Amino acid sequence: MGGSEMMRCPDWKALLEHRFDSTLEEPEDWHLALEHLQHCESCRIEAYGLDPSLLFQDLPEVEVGDADILQMQQAVATLRQGMELAQRDSAHTVERRSRRFGFARIAATLAITAGLSAAAVGFLGPKDPTEEFTDPDQQVATRLEGADLDQAVALSGTEASPSLPAVLPARWQDAPVVEEVGGPSTRVYSYPTAPGEKIALVMVIDPDLDV
Repeated sequence: MGGSEMMRCPDWKALLEHRFDSTLEEPEDWHLALEHLQHCESCRIEAYGLDPSLLFQDLPEVEVGDADILQMQQAVATLRQGMELAQRDSAHTVERRSRRFGFARIAATLAITAGLSAAAVGFLGPKDPTEEFTDPDQQVATRLEGADLDQAVALSGTEASPSLPAVLPARWQDAPVVEEVGGPSTRVYSYPTAPGEKIALVMVIDPDLDV
């Protein structure tokens, strides 16, 4: 290590302890060590590596007046206002997106509910409003288009006849009626009901539906 006539290269690790521990006092030869840094390159490398803030020791002293302090305060206030406005705008953007998403979900839910209601009405109601059933307590679970009437049995236990609509014999024993609703990917599954039930199970399946 190089040195100067005023001071040999010190132990910078021990000399800089007071910079990191406020309970320690500044060493008596601290000013001599700073002067030594001006002439010893190896000491500068070691000292700046341990405490980079020593780089500011070489800066000239600048007098700060009241106008400078006021200007700095105004700059800080402007930065804070800008950050607050940015955060507020971000919060409003998230809120607007949440509202749009909520409205979309409500609209989709209403559309599905309307579709389920229409499917349930068409599923439970008679095919022809003028049709009359001989048994008023008889419930129609579903109609099988093109199905053999001999395979359908009335809920009352009587044999099927051309005058009665085709119904499934019991709940969950047969596959549901699948109908296309809306797009080609939308399906309505209407499951048969048991005797005495007034509400059928209807499911709407659409992989392309964004709820």
